[in-house]
Amino acid sequence: MTDEEQASRGMRAAMAWDEFVEPALNAIAAEYMAALTSVAASEPWQSDKIVKLAVATRVIDKVQEHLRAAI
Repeated sequence: MTDEEQASRGMRAAMAWDEFVEPALNAIAAEYMAALTSVAASEPWQSDKIVKLAVATRVIDKVQEHLRAAI
């Protein structure tokens, strides 16, 4: 891959990140966080639900982190 092709690919990736990927991941993270907050407040004895939602939130964060690093 030439330097020009690589630069063009990087620009397309950054544009896709800004326009599609980041907003989608942010929306998913917000949904999981809202669910986590709701369960923690209304069902604090449901530790399995809380843990699963916390793990899901961490996974989304890690996916964002790795994608940002790749772009």
